[in-house]
Amino acid sequence: MKKYLLLLLLILCLSLTACNKKTDMKLRIKESSWSGWTEGYEPEERTDDYNVVLGKKYSINSGKFKFKITKINRKYIEIKTEIPFSDKNDTINLNSKKTKFKVYLEKELKLTTPTTDAGDIYYITLIK
Repeated sequence: MKKYLLLLLLILCLSLTACNKKTDMKLRIKESSWSGWTEGYEPEERTDDYNVVLGKKYSINSGKFKFKITKINRKYIEIKTEIPFSDKNDTINLNSKKTKFKVYLEKELKLTTPTTDAGDIYYITLIK
């Protein structure tokens, strides 16, 4: 009976640790915007670093950009956003329904709101 109890406690401890897995990696997120209406538009940009924690929910830019880290790997992490984003670098996919993205170590991921006329851009980089 003691063996089963110890095994159960070990499984519980491991599962709790996995849910809050911290790493030495950080997410660097640069917030920006764009506008097709204003000639010479200059966006205000802000860059912040965030600790990478598995299962943590993040709220960026006054809640406009919300996501959760769903997987941590040595070379990348996976995130799930609350709303769809376009991850095309040269254009914006206005029909994007994509909410799951991989962020690779030292490689910038560009997410743009799939909107016309104006929107938000998030440049996300996984760093050590």
